Amino acid sequence: MNYLQKTLRVFCAVIILFLFVVLSAESYSATPLLEMGASARAVALGGALLALADDENALFYNPAGLAALARPALSIFYNRVFEVVHHFGVGGAMRGLGLQILQIDAGSSEATNEFGNSTGMATGFFERLGLFGLALGSESFAIGGRVQFQQTPTEAQFALDAAARVTIGVARLGLLVHDLFSADGSLDLRLGMGLVFPLDPHWSFSVGLDIWKLLTGPELRVGLEVLVNSLSMRLGYDGVALASGAGVRWDRLQLDWAYRMHPHLPASTIVTVTYIF
Repeated sequence: MNYLQKTLRVFCAVIILFLFVVLSAESYSATPLLEMGASARAVALGGALLALADDENALFYNPAGLAALARPALSIFYNRVFEVVHHFGVGGAMRGLGLQILQIDAGSSEATNEFGNSTGMATGFFERLGLFGLALGSESFAIGGRVQFQQTPTEAQFALDAAARVTIGVARLGLLVHDLFSADGSLDLRLGMGLVFPLDPHWSFSVGLDIWKLLTGPELRVGLEVLVNSLSMRLGYDGVALASGAGVRWDRLQLDWAYRMHPHLPASTIVTVTYIF
């Protein structure tokens, strides 16, 4: 089976899953999903991937990074948030193209009135988000965009984001204009700066510094990654909590893990499994 056939099969499967989820979904709000991360690597780096976006999760953090992908990949992740919420997703990416579906589910519980008595009704919390992105360019310079499909209990909404990434030597710059076009007219500008040092053929060192929400109240995110052969070690801060993690690759299979602490709530554990074609 040649490269093109493999790629077509991967993305046909992802597209079918994407359409099934979107068409069968009831209306839910997906806003928190854009703040919760989309992979163990990203969470371990504090979300500081605007400039460093160089894997299949570039769609989530900087769609322009899709232009630099070397090989197609399919990934799935699971995150147990505060020991209450199930946060998971599936996505695929190849050079210049990405698809991703994210979901959070807090389950259901029995509703009560102001006196604590049962109302006989169930209540729960459930959200879903679909992303589709395109990118043009190379490792040196790329531009990209993505469409968000969001749903609430009363309406469905689409939003458009634009992104760019520039590499100059060991330095990278990333830019994301979030909600460039959206129903509520909001605009969220994010800027990222990163450095990638190839210490020798078997070692590399990366650091990312992102500033989110420049127009409404800046949020700082910092990430550090050391790659030794097929083993990655990571440390990050997302403006609220510290996170750490690691990753290992066996041939075509990549396994990543992250642990995010919280000052007041239980810690979260995130696992991502990726197959690289």
